[in-house]
Amino acid sequence: MQYAASDRSIEEHVEALGKLQQALAISRKAGPGNDKELAQSLCALGEVEYNLGHTAEAEPLLKEAIELKENVLKAQDKELKELLGTYARMLYKQNRIEESEALAKRARAINLPGGLE
Repeated sequence: MQYAASDRSIEEHVEALGKLQQALAISRKAGPGNDKELAQSLCALGEVEYNLGHTAEAEPLLKEAIELKENVLKAQDKELKELLGTYARMLYKQNRIEESEALAKRARAINLPGGLE
């Protein structure tokens, strides 16, 4: 029973992968002024790639999403905090401990209004 659920989950991720790749292509073509949507597409695709175990594909997507959110959008929000945490976990699992700890520290430094986590 567990294997069937796992297979179904993998199939759903693979299906989502194609749709998210299309969404990212559209976001990239939209050009300037579309940074928020581009960051969201990068984040979503990066997380699916990571969940499928495609860390080499996920890493540049997550890094670009973080850079956009921090440097272009100047965001310090829940989404950025979660994104930094996801990227930190991925690095930790690759035994890239120092990089992982630095990202986790950046995520913890984001203070959300009302103490939301």
